[in-house]
Amino acid sequence: MIFQTERLKVRKAEISDTDFYLSLWNSGDVMRNVGFPDGLQILRERVLKQIKSHDETEFNQTLVVLEKQRGRRIGECKLGQPDCK
Repeated sequence: MIFQTERLKVRKAEISDTDFYLSLWNSGDVMRNVGFPDGLQILRERVLKQIKSHDETEFNQTLVVLEKQRGRRIGECKLGQPDCK
């Protein structure tokens, strides 16, 4: 678990989240809001590689947002380290 709020949990993605990410990232309805009107057209192998390449830090990882009450995946998020320069 990376962190949680009263309603949500955020954790690193796991292999079992692969289909969820494929459905998000390949959806034009989802991805048009971030500049990809046809989705990313990303392949399963690439998603698996990204999930398997996680390291110990929570920064710049593939993170899943879950509804705490039902444990249902509802989105993704990304954390980056602040630029303290």
